[in-house]
Amino acid sequence: MIIKYYLLIGAFAGLANLIPFLGPVAGAVSAVVMSVLDTGGFVTSVYIIAAFIVMKLIDDIIVQPLVVARSVEMHPLLVLLAVLAGGKLFGILGMLLSVPATGFLKIVISESVANFRRYHLT
Repeated sequence: MIIKYYLLIGAFAGLANLIPFLGPVAGAVSAVVMSVLDTGGFVTSVYIIAAFIVMKLIDDIIVQPLVVARSVEMHPLLVLLAVLAGGKLFGILGMLLSVPATGFLKIVISESVANFRRYHLT
């Protein structure tokens, strides 16, 4: 069953996804509320919630590590490990700061090795 205003709901959900943590929930809630109002039942809402969960998992596990890895020129696995380690050691703040800190360490180490080799300090 097609829900009324699906394009508007999808655009709102996509824009809301830019807001960390609360954005995807706001998009899903708006879609679920509209489906309940439109269909009068909760069957469609289950499919909507499942679709939002699948899309969020794809975004978090595949898309974001690849995009962040390209922007900081690090391997996606290194980005994922840095975020996991930052979260384990320092919580949410560690997750937010782990990629910039890892990028900083990567540059410092690579430049140090290059300087040592350039000036024959190895």
